[in-house]
Amino acid sequence: MVRTTYALTPTIWGYARISGSGTPERPGAQAGVVRVDVMVPPLLTPDELADLHARLRPTAAEGGREVDVGLRARRVVREALAGAIEVQTSEALDRADRDVAESPLVGAFARLVVRGGQCSLAVAHAALARELAWAGVRAACEGDTSGMVDAVLALDALLAAPNRT
Repeated sequence: MVRTTYALTPTIWGYARISGSGTPERPGAQAGVVRVDVMVPPLLTPDELADLHARLRPTAAEGGREVDVGLRARRVVREALAGAIEVQTSEALDRADRDVAESPLVGAFARLVVRGGQCSLAVAHAALARELAWAGVRAACEGDTSGMVDAVLALDALLAAPNRT
């Protein structure tokens, strides 16, 4: 029997869903840990994003079910969740040191998503980071390589700048 566990972690992009499978033989061990960053469109104000994060916390305690998050949230939050894009960052990070990645640019973007989710930015800089990340996602969806490169470079510069809180 394999048991899958989930954890929801608030990030500046929206939230990350981390799942892993453990076996009864190794109850504390997790195999196949997968991180999926859920990036919401930059429709939310910092207060609305904080509200979403507050709604995720009880959900994670209930076993990681996300079902009620959208139902309990305000309309703008529901709209943002409906337009959210999932970025499976763990797979890109696992392949970061290998040349077999489908796209080094997408791998670089995924690493920036994880890095941005781990740093503490000032409110204005976090909002700008969300806009840049979303621009990168849109450029990737449209096959606009130069737009994706611009977004990745700008996001990398923003995350490297001394603008943390």
